Amino acid sequence: MDRYIYLMLAILFLIPVAVIYSVRTELRQTVNRLFFVGGFMGLVAEYWYFQDYWRPPTLLGVARISVEDFLFGVGAVCLGSVIYKFVFRVKYLDSIYPKRYVLLCIYFVLGYSSMIIFNGLLNINSIFVSSIAFLVIAGWMILLRKDLLVPSLLSGLLLSLFALMVYLILFDMLSPNFWDNYWLLSNTKYGIKILGNVPLTELLWYFSWGCLAGIAYDFTFGKGFNKRDTKHI
Repeated sequence: MDRYIYLMLAILFLIPVAVIYSVRTELRQTVNRLFFVGGFMGLVAEYWYFQDYWRPPTLLGVARISVEDFLFGVGAVCLGSVIYKFVFRVKYLDSIYPKRYVLLCIYFVLGYSSMIIFNGLLNINSIFVSSIAFLVIAGWMILLRKDLLVPSLLSGLLLSLFALMVYLILFDMLSPNFWDNYWLLSNTKYGIKILGNVPLTELLWYFSWGCLAGIAYDFTFGKGFNKRDTKHI
């Protein structure tokens, strides 16, 4: 069973993306643009996480870069980017703010540089480095676009709540010993679990990632929002 848990996690994140894609046509462009970006990020991120955070079984072996990484990356990136717009029935306006492609590239470089410096050289655990980097970059975006504060916080909250529900199914019901077996922070001072078998560091990661993912696309392409659009589900 454990061998398929990571795959199930990825699929459970892809399901709401597929639902949103089917019912909110104006969000399809966002998902289309982020599909391969998310997959690539999922593959690259595990280079660090497998070193010091977790070593899960995959279809290709234990702690091996695998299809699950790509699929989870797609799900986490796309869902984090659209969950706020879907839940609160927010609709895009035309691009009314400056597009910031170059600045996004700078953020991208800074994010990966922080992993190299703080994780690779200073040995700070990758889950904390990445989570703090997400929040810092999101905060920088909000300083330039104050209107993104609420979407950022709500995206982080919604993504972490969705993750919590998924984790209760997978790790409280299907594989209660998963984190004890494959989590490198288990039995350390950071190995705190809540509601049974849900690592607190996981919720921290989802919240911080949601804060960034929920506004990164809008910040980059200069998108604004209207109030709730009651015509949509």
